Amino acid sequence: MITRARLSYFGVPQLKVRRFAGTIKGESVDRALAILALQPSPTCQTLHKLLSSAIANAENNLQLAPENLVVGNVMVDEGPKAKRIRPRARGRAYRVFKRSCHVTIELDLRRGVGLEEARKEQAAAGRRARTRKQPAAKATSRAAGAKAPAAEDQQQKRTARHRREEKAEPRRARTSPRAVKSGTPVDKARAPHGKKEK
Repeated sequence: MITRARLSYFGVPQLKVRRFAGTIKGESVDRALAILALQPSPTCQTLHKLLSSAIANAENNLQLAPENLVVGNVMVDEGPKAKRIRPRARGRAYRVFKRSCHVTIELDLRRGVGLEEARKEQAAAGRRARTRKQPAAKATSRAAGAKAPAAEDQQQKRTARHRREEKAEPRRARTSPRAVKSGTPVDKARAPHGKKEK
């Protein structure tokens, strides 16, 4: 185990989490994220967040690249049960357990990759990214400075156009959905219930 992320008191029974946890065990990090993203279950969204957290721990604390990581183990342990009662016929009560669990995702390095090698690769990649980013940042700041006045002009034109349209068009009378069907406006007085108008 290189790094891990833990989620405590997850309000889903452990059996419902284990069916999805088994699908990502032993997979590369990118593939595991893709598997969880394609599942429709809300449980998978939580597992996706937890796996992303474990990857961030490896990147920020150990300076490891995600390409060198695999999901080593996913442990789903039983958490506390909240005991509730469901009313039944003839004054009886059935016991209901609201189960929870604790999920731990452990990440390992790929086979054939040592910890020092992975750190060197990540450091080299970081240096390359930094040297590429600096000129681009200056160019974007120049472009943003040039575009700012044009954006302000467009915003002023839009607001002026909206003001002209509001002055030109009088407001329409509001109608309710019921009035739209019958064709009567809302403000028309209605007869009291049970009495017909003559």
